[in-house]
Parts: sequence; structure tokens; C-alpha cells
Amino acid sequence: MSEKTEQPTPKRLREAREKGDVCKSQDIAPALTVFAVGMYFTANAHNVFDSLRSMVTLPMEVFHLPYEQALALAVPTVLRCALLVVLPVVALVMTTALVALLAQTGVLFAFKAAMPKLENLSPKKWFQKVFSIKNLFEFAKNVVKVCVLAAVVHAVLEKHLPMLFRMADAGIGPMWQVLARALSDLVLYAS
Repeated sequence: MSEKTEQPTPKRLREAREKGDVCKSQDIAPALTVFAVGMYFTANAHNVFDSLRSMVTLPMEVFHLPYEQALALAVPTVLRCALLVVLPVVALVMTTALVALLAQTGVLFAFKAAMPKLENLSPKKWFQKVFSIKNLFEFAKNVVKVCVLAAVVHAVLEKHLPMLFRMADAGIGPMWQVLARALSDLVLYAS
């Protein structure tokens, strides 16, 4: 096999881009997303904890009221608290993933890559594609990633869980601080 010694021409680069053949990493967007979410929870731990605590304690506060009245008080408050926790995280994940992908490829609309190809409907080609060396390598790589992440989670839990059990009588505040430290460690080790 001969190696290519010349750089691709601008025309070939443009054609490759039109086809959707651009160089990008599949790992950057998820890694940045995990990092951003971890930093968000670390920075906003107090607000998230307050929202979650109010969601948990509210049913006890309205327990003595008639069902309809308790429901009318509890549902809007619980939904508001849940949205205050979930919506910023969803927005952060979407924004981080979009920025990471745009930083790698720029704005790209590759209609040729999105068009379905009839020759790909063959079961034989599908099996060849699914069980190709490249896909098996990607599968092995993902298994290694999961194992490394499981080891990181285990190490962080092993470090912080005994302290959490000892703090059962210390109150929520110190326990939340330990959880925030554990989450920070998890994000730093996983990144």
C-alpha cells in the first residue's frame, strides 16, 4: 500500500466536509458534559439541597390537611422544586454538548450523510457493519471506560462512605458537605 504524501487540496477538504466526513472525537462532548454537571452541582450544592429538602419535607407539612387541600399545596411546590433542579442541568448538558461539537466541527449541515442509502438495508451488510473490527474495538474501548469509571466510583465511595455513616447524627449540613466533596472527587478523577 502506498502512503499519501501530499496534503489534501482545499477542494477535497470541502467535498469531504459536504459529505459529513470531518474529524471529531466522540469522547470530548461527554467528558465536558460530565465535568460541567459536576461543577454545577459543586457550585450550587446548597440551592440543590434546599430544593430537594423542601420536596421531601413538604408532604410532612401538609399531612394533617384534607387530601384535596394538601394536593393543591404540595403539587405546585414539588413541581417547582423539581424543575429548579432539573432544568438548569438539562440546559447545561445541552449547551455543553452543543458547544463541544461546534468547537470541533463548526456549523455543519451534511445532507449527503443524512440521506438513507438503499444498499445499507441488506442484512448481510448490516451484520458486517455491526460486527466489524472497528465496532468490536469501540465496544472493547467502551468496556474499558466503564471498568475505569466503576473503579473510580468505587474508590470515591470507599473514601467517603464511612464518613457519611459516622455523620448520621451530625445533621444534614455536614453530610451534604461530605457528599459535595465526594462528587467533586468523582468529577476530578473521572475527568
